[in-house]
Amino acid sequence: MKVTELITVTALTAVMSGPALSQQQSNLHRYVSFFKYSSAAMKAMTETPQDRSVGARQLAEGVGGKVDSIYFLPLGGEYDGFVISDLPDELAAGATYMTTQATGNFERLQAMPLMNAEQFKAVMEKAKQVKGGYSPPTGTTTPAR
Repeated sequence: MKVTELITVTALTAVMSGPALSQQQSNLHRYVSFFKYSSAAMKAMTETPQDRSVGARQLAEGVGGKVDSIYFLPLGGEYDGFVISDLPDELAAGATYMTTQATGNFERLQAMPLMNAEQFKAVMEKAKQVKGGYSPPTGTTTPAR
């Protein structure tokens, strides 16, 4: 199993065991953001140890969201950690991504929306509704207009 797959499974397990009902009631959308610190950031953190969760929480709150949890992966690899947050919308998610990326302290950032089982079932139902009007590139028929 690749490190990315293991991290994703760990993140999804944490999300699914979390408070799914509060997410539905608050109209916030859940995201997972994976990060890899730059060498300069790692050097600074080892010279001056600090609680990095404070900055992440402030950033999420600044766009009207909240951090659910933060996990660090101290043995290195593809990512150094991930944040699970509840944000109002894609604009807020984009703003947190851009703000974080602009610091130059990260080699890599990847943010993805998360869904609970009920939300994912709704996606499957929607896909079932629209698939009849879609013709794949390898299809031999042209979709009706």
